[in-house]
Amino acid sequence: QALPLDTNKYALMPAASAELQKEVLALLRDDADYAYIATARQAVPKPAAGAGTEQRRGASADALPAAMGVHTDVSAKGWEAQFRQLCPLTSGLGSVAAGSKRRVMLLKFWRGINPDTPIVNHHLALLDKRTVGSDEIEETEIDFKGMLIKQWKLANGTTEGHRWVYFPGMQHDEVICFVQGDLTLRSAGPAEITFPRERQDHATFHTAFEDPGAPQGVPPRESVEVAVCVFFPGEADGDGKQL
Repeated sequence: QALPLDTNKYALMPAASAELQKEVLALLRDDADYAYIATARQAVPKPAAGAGTEQRRGASADALPAAMGVHTDVSAKGWEAQFRQLCPLTSGLGSVAAGSKRRVMLLKFWRGINPDTPIVNHHLALLDKRTVGSDEIEETEIDFKGMLIKQWKLANGTTEGHRWVYFPGMQHDEVICFVQGDLTLRSAGPAEITFPRERQDHATFHTAFEDPGAPQGVPPRESVEVAVCVFFPGEADGDGKQL
């Protein structure tokens, strides 16, 4: 990741100094609680032999097409299930001390990966949560390579007044960060995990869309997203109520 861009055009820290590399590596802990990659690989099964996915021209055999349906990656209960798979109650990160609480968020970082071509079609669009109500949101379940995932979707016909945002012509060094999960671990209340009161505060609805102004024959969108768990500092929990 520290190689010059002319050597590795996907480097995240091009030409980083030895001091910076050492500082970053020092932050990457290697104890049982932080073995996220190994644990996450167990959580997402490999596709069955011969199953395959829809393949776009110029894309790898494992690449998925742009997701065109409005959704959140997980619902509140879906995020709780994935979190518990990564951080069981018995782990240091999966529990809090008596009388304490800790907020844990799931963030997604999304960007194009083609350094030569900006994204000109199938842009990522985000729904302004201030323009959607909890009564417009329904839970659904999808089968992703053999793993059942609970997501939220918008009820049919609930489009009036929604405000969508996208960033045209995104370059590969521009990144969108958005929330896909929000929970609070606690020990003082009736539940060990609580969520924001309003469903739309839990995660950002998003979708790809066909741009009618996109020129003909443009390369297919090439993008990547990375999920990050953010653990906030613990604090006193006086009431055990939802945030």
